[in-house]
Amino acid sequence: MFIVKKLLFIVVILAIVIAGGPFVSGLQAEKHYDASVVQLEQALQEYQHLISYSVKKDYQRGWFQSQASTELQISPKDEAPITLNMQHSIQHGPVFWGKNPLFGLASTTTDLQYSAEAQEAISMLWKDKKPLVISSVTGFSGETTFDIQLTPFSLEENGNKVEVKPAQITASITPQADKLNASGHWQGMSLNSQDGTLNMGKMTFSSDKTRVLESLWVGDDQADIDFLTFSEPSGAAFRQVNLQGFSMTAHSELQAEAINANANLRFAAVTIDEEKLASDIILNLKLNNIAAKPLVAIQQVMTNWQQQALQQTNPTPPDFAQLQPHFQAILKQGPSIEISKLHAATQKGNVDADLLASIKTDNPMLLSNPLFMLGAIQAKANVSVPKALLMESPMAPQLEMYIQQGVLKEEAGQLKAKVDFTDGSLTINDQKMM
Repeated sequence: MFIVKKLLFIVVILAIVIAGGPFVSGLQAEKHYDASVVQLEQALQEYQHLISYSVKKDYQRGWFQSQASTELQISPKDEAPITLNMQHSIQHGPVFWGKNPLFGLASTTTDLQYSAEAQEAISMLWKDKKPLVISSVTGFSGETTFDIQLTPFSLEENGNKVEVKPAQITASITPQADKLNASGHWQGMSLNSQDGTLNMGKMTFSSDKTRVLESLWVGDDQADIDFLTFSEPSGAAFRQVNLQGFSMTAHSELQAEAINANANLRFAAVTIDEEKLASDIILNLKLNNIAAKPLVAIQQVMTNWQQQALQQTNPTPPDFAQLQPHFQAILKQGPSIEISKLHAATQKGNVDADLLASIKTDNPMLLSNPLFMLGAIQAKANVSVPKALLMESPMAPQLEMYIQQGVLKEEAGQLKAKVDFTDGSLTINDQKMM
């Protein structure tokens, strides 16, 4: 008898959890919905010098499911307003039957509704399909994960044809909107017109960013594009340029109120008019010790100027005197730029270079004078270029003179230069130039 009562007690507890869980989740889901609308308004405030806007919301909470609507009206300056209505169907957690993930606070499907004028254009491109399919899941911690799918479309008019292939983006953002993680892929696009053609292959990308200051985000980014092809029918400059195998990785971080960033870029090959210009193109770039707060201050000054310019019939030029203290603060920090590797393989040989430049001075006040600032720049570089490649350039008539003067050194078919700029003095291959 005792065991039966204990089992009955457990069943009652489970029934309460199962029945009451969705209602509690619904309360929390509404709070997160309200917070997301506030974040949307805060994001739009950054562009209030370009647009006016209004956001209307409505939330109807049920026990197991809620319905919400968000109406966003954006009015670009001197243009008709654009209205976007989002209808949200919100399933309460903690369990989402038949969905992935299975557990969470709320699962939302968003349906975009457009004006009659916009719907006419959409029907022309997407027929009876939806341009975007948006769904999201809010976890127990409040982090929301979005899944956004772009429906492919094609359009042909007056001999011009554009085809946009499908894309998918997955993004997660924290309740405080201070951390963002996103990844996705786009199958590419093509454009054929009388002015030329553009073809882009599959692109994949990912981003993991953290907001460290008001509008400053740091973290990791990666992007890859299979190929990018341009053609110019007249052939005045070129007939076709083909960029193959582009990849980019970037990282930035905030250390002691300064930004350190690096980016590695690569092209597998660059071909112009079916002739391979170069392959295995690599650029490794670093920016270090960039003062963060002055950087944000410069951005704010420029934003304020843009806002004032849009409000004036005859806008005055920006007052660069406002920027000078912030530029001096950045220079005082001692920023540096480094190209640790620049490489390209050509049919004539390899091109290689590296560079390290920095600002260094014991008296930052001198940086306001361009001549003194020039003396504060310290730079070192090494360059190696195939002689046969330079013989096909405008420098060809002067090459032998530079070699005889020692400005260029010839080694195994390569012309090399070691450059040093220190304390306002320029030296190339140990030859003092100034």
